[in-house]
Amino acid sequence: MPVQDKDYRENFARSIFLSGKITQETAYHLGPRIKELRAASGDPITLYIDSPGGSAAIAEGIRFLIKAPDQDGRRCRLITVVTGAAASAAADLLALGDYAIAEPQADILYHGSRQALDQVLTFEGASSVVANLQEANERLALRLARSSFRRIIWRVVQLKDAIEKFRAGAEALEELVRALTAKFSPANAVLLTEAFARQKALQEVKASADSFLKRFKNLEQLPNKQLEPELLRAIVNYRTRLHKDDDWLLSRTGMQEVVSDFNLIQDYASQTKDMDALLEVYGSLFLTPAQSAEFKGRSKEEQKIYLESHASDKLEVLWYFIVSLCRLLQTRDYQLTPEEAYWMGVVDEVTGSGLQSDREMIEMILSMESAPRKP
Repeated sequence: MPVQDKDYRENFARSIFLSGKITQETAYHLGPRIKELRAASGDPITLYIDSPGGSAAIAEGIRFLIKAPDQDGRRCRLITVVTGAAASAAADLLALGDYAIAEPQADILYHGSRQALDQVLTFEGASSVVANLQEANERLALRLARSSFRRIIWRVVQLKDAIEKFRAGAEALEELVRALTAKFSPANAVLLTEAFARQKALQEVKASADSFLKRFKNLEQLPNKQLEPELLRAIVNYRTRLHKDDDWLLSRTGMQEVVSDFNLIQDYASQTKDMDALLEVYGSLFLTPAQSAEFKGRSKEEQKIYLESHASDKLEVLWYFIVSLCRLLQTRDYQLTPEEAYWMGVVDEVTGSGLQSDREMIEMILSMESAPRKP
């Protein structure tokens, strides 16, 4: 019998059920059971989900109660399983499981943050609501991106022809996105198309700005108060060239475009500044066969430098594409099938689908290691 790994399998004996809307009553109901399971052992806890969503804060509180360390510093692994529907906050909770499973009949729905109002809305109040919703959407999108990234890495390496082209150069992201888009319905494929359009727009303005800023030999040492005006000048030059045949003026729509480009580059820089840990774990997956051979023959310190030189650009553009994708999920209703959720990195496994999963790979390795050796 194949070895089964409890870290990747649902366990009914150590389970809780999240059904109906996520409210404070839900937390009151599930809390004692969670504490009971935590006290009994440090084995994984399975959370079954069939919920239309509700309070994102309460959903996060439930997850924290399961995942927080106990008095001895022991943490429980969380396995999430959607059995019916996982919408809104419930979809986020599903994706944030250490191992997330979708049953074949499940529905996964994403949409932007919502706020119920029971008072007359003023201009000041409306501005505050907009700011709060934008902040919530951004927080949820980045959290989902961090959770999905580790899964999407293993999805794209299955796209054999496209991943080989991407390994040869980050500009081949379009090939990778096209292969990934083929896994989605036309309605949901729009997500990937729009996310790539944002990525492409970013890369074009960033390449132009980088070329302009090359004249500064000590660019990394420039303080922001000197760098930012130069970046702004680079963007104005880019937009002027782009609209050389148009009646384009800053005093019309031009300033809005320049500000949008400036914010886009700043956002990219902030999102990709801490890529070292991801590069160490996943960087080697983005090397060509020839580069892999060179990489393996180097010392650990040399390998780090090699990955920065040959894989960081690919990892960065893929990361920002996924950030854009998760931000778009917060803009309007998107209903995903279990298979689409798998390819988008929301879940690790779709039961009975035949799609590759971490569980199968790990249990296969464990079975091979435990098999009796032939004399």
